[in-house]
Amino acid sequence: MVEHCLRMTGVRSSILLRSTKKGKMEKVKFKDKVIRCQQCGQNFAWTADEQQFYFQRGLEEPTYCRVCRAAFKTAKKDKFRGKIDQ
Repeated sequence: MVEHCLRMTGVRSSILLRSTKKGKMEKVKFKDKVIRCQQCGQNFAWTADEQQFYFQRGLEEPTYCRVCRAAFKTAKKDKFRGKIDQ
């Protein structure tokens, strides 16, 4: 599907127009969402702009907060195989 740059942004929502395989235009609406981190249990906000970024790249909804993702990334970079302490 071809993504279009035409976007309308509100305070807490974002709309993206995209074309379907049949050539029709459809709206994809994103709203701010609160998600609980699987690692630390903290709630974190997943903003409409972040959702749009993930959608455009075909990524799934995050399950870890930014702090835990950074910790995993650092551990992976350091080739750490044990448990990550918080």
